[in-house]
Amino acid sequence: MRDRTTLTQLLAALAQRDEGGDGNLEQVAWELDVEPGRIGEAWQEALRAGLIQAVAANEPAEGRVRLTAGGWVALSEASNAT
Repeated sequence: MRDRTTLTQLLAALAQRDEGGDGNLEQVAWELDVEPGRIGEAWQEALRAGLIQAVAANEPAEGRVRLTAGGWVALSEASNAT
């Protein structure tokens, strides 16, 4: 288990969920094989930076987010840097 999930790992996990790049904290944690608390810092950083945004849903408590255009760009740039 990783100590801290990076912002890039979080964005990549969301992008892999489906074409829309959406999911909730628990789904992303499952994708990354970490406890949800381990991605909280990256999650908040992505929200503050506008890389992810809340998705309107029938159940607002679901906590679903989607990659923004900026999130897709950041992920692409990170992928190209490696």
